[in-house]
Amino acid sequence: MKYLLAILTIAAGYYYWHNNQASTQPHPNRFSNLAENPVTKEELLDLMSAQKEGLCLEVNNMDEHSPNYASCMERAKSFESMCRSRIGKDMPDMIGSKEDFRKYGMRMMDCIVPPK
Repeated sequence: MKYLLAILTIAAGYYYWHNNQASTQPHPNRFSNLAENPVTKEELLDLMSAQKEGLCLEVNNMDEHSPNYASCMERAKSFESMCRSRIGKDMPDMIGSKEDFRKYGMRMMDCIVPPK
């Protein structure tokens, strides 16, 4: 009986954690109409920071087993804070145009994972 209770507790904890994790990622439609619904600089920086795994895969020809991929991810994680502060200081508090969204987004991604 105590094992069943432990399994149910673990399952409930995982369910709660999984549902809260999914809600922290913004939906892509959130960024479709910036003129009417501008984003904060934190939202933009968070979105671009979340792209580091995909960027490292792209730079390393989609090979996640490559030693270069591992070093890319390590570098991206270690540079993330520095990039956020450097790029964030030049950004307006609210981003309301596609041009600014693209400009600051690309700067953030290039800072975290420089293109080859």
